[in-house]
Amino acid sequence: MKTMTCEFSVDGMHCDACELYLEETLKKQEGVVGVNASSDLQKVEVTINSQTNIELLRKNVNKKIALQGYRIVSTVEQDKNLVKKFLVSGVLASIIFLGYLLLQRAGFATWFEVGKLTYSSIFLLGVLASLSTCMAVVGGISMTLSSKFAAEKKSQSIVTFHVARIVGFIILGGVIALLGRAVMVNATISAILRIIVAIAMIGVGAELLGFHLPKITFPKFVARAFGLFDDKEGWSGAVLLGVGTFFMPCAFTQSMELYAMSTGSFIIGALVMGTFALGTLPVLGLVSFGAAKGVMTLNKTVFGYTMGYLIALFALLNIVTAVGVF
Repeated sequence: MKTMTCEFSVDGMHCDACELYLEETLKKQEGVVGVNASSDLQKVEVTINSQTNIELLRKNVNKKIALQGYRIVSTVEQDKNLVKKFLVSGVLASIIFLGYLLLQRAGFATWFEVGKLTYSSIFLLGVLASLSTCMAVVGGISMTLSSKFAAEKKSQSIVTFHVARIVGFIILGGVIALLGRAVMVNATISAILRIIVAIAMIGVGAELLGFHLPKITFPKFVARAFGLFDDKEGWSGAVLLGVGTFFMPCAFTQSMELYAMSTGSFIIGALVMGTFALGTLPVLGLVSFGAAKGVMTLNKTVFGYTMGYLIALFALLNIVTAVGVF
């Protein structure tokens, strides 16, 4: 069979999870032989058989990925108001951050404790993740399951998926915390782990701001090994999908996993990952039933950029306090 290669510019890509979602979605299209997505270039290279209608493929793919906030365009479009959004977001983030420092100095700020994350802040990070990177993979899975729910008049699979996801995060969070205990030998090692977590969070903030820094994530083949986009049937398939999202290439998730590992406690690690998963539930749960269309675009607004600045600023603050241990 003769093949040919075409290239699509995709607006909305910003992370490895976006790449995974787009690759797995396009692979299911008729006539597609291979796909390679690059969030850095904002492009998807597609290998198709020579008889495939490219325009029809583009139309079908656009209809599919639009539900997740992506769009195939002639060229990657530039936001004319981007500089203004960056400036406004930077000012808002600075005001919030300075307000936090003043409250902390007065002894009132406990929501974000320097040197560690509180459960309220972890929950917020879960909410932010559900509006950005988690939406790509987990949102895609939720919508796939919800389409089956509509066809079968059953909601068991979608409920099972979300329950399994939360329980899986709790159990696996505790397990990786026990693994972290092996290296938690003194205050210096603990401080180093905190710095690593903070650096990972800076990467998360950079992603929300549209910058692509090297980051720590599971390779995409790990997510594929769990069949996150396979058409599984029944409750057992939903359980495997839910647990498998723990290993998806999401910088938010991996940052929280690193933090859970740094605690060295099964209970605390389980609570950290369980709280994070609960934070993602409201938005992803609504997506499952088609009630949260367009939320992916929030990461391109002043809200998304402000959160990016704040995450990076708090991460830098944690680095400063961790360095003080040495």
